[in-house]
Amino acid sequence: MNDELASYQQTLLRKGIVSMIFCCLIMSLTLFLLDSDELVETIGKVRWENLLWAGFLALSVYMGRFVKWMFFCHILSIRIPLSENLSIFLSGLALGVTPGKIGEVLKCYLLKRKYSIDFS
Repeated sequence: MNDELASYQQTLLRKGIVSMIFCCLIMSLTLFLLDSDELVETIGKVRWENLLWAGFLALSVYMGRFVKWMFFCHILSIRIPLSENLSIFLSGLALGVTPGKIGEVLKCYLLKRKYSIDFS
């Protein structure tokens, strides 16, 4: 089971890296096609302390959602290591904004696949 889990994690890591490279290429292409002078001027007007606060608030929200996820797992007597719990939570979070909240289904699928925990 450990070899299968390690292989699965490596596959996820590989797919994640490919996705990040693809996103970087799309961003680079977008920046290339936009008016870069106007973009640089607009970015220059941003107050960096506001970005720090926005980042802190976003991180706080995600931390709160993870605590809620852990609470639900506790209530349902789902006992898995914290690192795995965080990994599953973040996997679902990535797809949480899709129509139908597919990320929630993904979390259930990962729990079923890795730990034989039924959907319900």
